[in-house]
Amino acid sequence: MQRTVILLLLSFLVLGGASAQRRPVSVVHDASIFNYTITRYVPVWEVTPKEGEKEGFLSQHQKFFKESDPKGIAALKSMLFSRGMVPADVAKLDGEALESRLSKDRFTIYYRVEYGDHSIFLCHLNNSPVRSVIPFRIEGSKWILDPDFADTEFYGLLSSSSFDPYMGLVGGESVCAFGFEEVSGLTSILQDYSGKGNHAPRKSVSIVDGRFGGALKIYGTVATSVRLKQTMCASDGIVVDFHLQVLKMVYNTEKKRTVMTLGNDDAAIRVETVNGLLRLSYPVGSGTQFLEWPYTPEVWSLISIEILKDGVTVRENDVEVASSRIAPDPRFKANVLRLGAPNGVKANMDELRIAAK
Repeated sequence: MQRTVILLLLSFLVLGGASAQRRPVSVVHDASIFNYTITRYVPVWEVTPKEGEKEGFLSQHQKFFKESDPKGIAALKSMLFSRGMVPADVAKLDGEALESRLSKDRFTIYYRVEYGDHSIFLCHLNNSPVRSVIPFRIEGSKWILDPDFADTEFYGLLSSSSFDPYMGLVGGESVCAFGFEEVSGLTSILQDYSGKGNHAPRKSVSIVDGRFGGALKIYGTVATSVRLKQTMCASDGIVVDFHLQVLKMVYNTEKKRTVMTLGNDDAAIRVETVNGLLRLSYPVGSGTQFLEWPYTPEVWSLISIEILKDGVTVRENDVEVASSRIAPDPRFKANVLRLGAPNGVKANMDELRIAAK
């Protein structure tokens, strides 16, 4: 496939003036090691069609490209809408029909990956769960659209919905993913980076320094509450990952303090602090099952909760700390996520991800 030389304008490179969180990641996949640097843009950069315009999405935004080949936009379309990277209802459209569909859609850029001499944008079309991957090769001051990169193993890994490019984790398909990189005080919305559109209202809490960039400060109140667009139950297999730093104070140990609630109030899974321990509770046929494990105040830990139809397992920093083979009540539905509570914990949370196993 012919390569198209594209010189990106400065406004495209900085993604509309968004701030960024940049970090190195090393991933082992199929016996291969991939070392790359990823930048997450905050806020995400959205390109939207102009209201009332007859031109389609990509044709409208040719201003972002200075083409040396008149087929440049066609080549970009080929990159975006091929290899099953977009929803099936648009993947097979011809050019004219695609332009018509895109006239009503939004294109959102979340990440940029630097891999070798490639700079790769990871995007979603109209909050689609399918990630679009746009690879460029950099040669001097020119950016070259590189369709051949789409044949590489790393390209396939980046395209996979089961791969978290920021954390370097390979697991289930993300249902929601919050990085808490929002600038404190400038936005009332917490951005869902999964592409599923589970953006959450931010209540009376702040964004503070986190384990990776920003973190959500939960300070004895409801930090956010969002109804997830995808409802799951234990039979589906659910994994909840988050980084937690519990502050060292008597307030967090004197009585039960809520960190997180997943599900309806009558059949929910809860993470709480009580008597200097972290405690997970979940509904079972005869009442409530409790799992407890110690935590170290002021220290960041990665908590991973695996909820299956035959039991629940908790890991801290990849080490199993609690488990039970007692199955969750079938009434349990992972459909509502709440962080904090009126009597909630005083802690910081970073990189929360809920995935279907």
